[in-house]
Amino acid sequence: MTGKVHRVATPGTAPRRVVGPRKYVHYGPRPSAWRDRSRRFRTGGEQATVPVRVNSARREELAGSALAVLAEETDADGRLRLEVAFQDTRHAEWALWQPAPSAEVLAPRWLRESLYERAVATALYAAPTPEQLPPA
Repeated sequence: MTGKVHRVATPGTAPRRVVGPRKYVHYGPRPSAWRDRSRRFRTGGEQATVPVRVNSARREELAGSALAVLAEETDADGRLRLEVAFQDTRHAEWALWQPAPSAEVLAPRWLRESLYERAVATALYAAPTPEQLPPA
């Protein structure tokens, strides 16, 4: 069998490359592409902070998709009132659509309207045709 032998010296390092008889070239640790992208994601762009009311059962899902939960309190009805930070407005819209209708955006108005329009479009798309309706 022919070919090169590669070994990983320690996790997070590049493989050593066999250069000649028992000589190895060792590359230093490679920067983690995922860590770098994550850092850029969390610090770049125009971050959006959104106040929301959410069912407590969906809190972890929302918190997991946000950059941070900046404030949290419980309303009298048991729902949570959160102030949530997102990487940008597109990220906020995507993340708040996921737990709908368990999450209510309190502000800004454009985001409430955007989620409303998306819900209406989805309902119209999924609505039955007149032929699919039961007879009256």
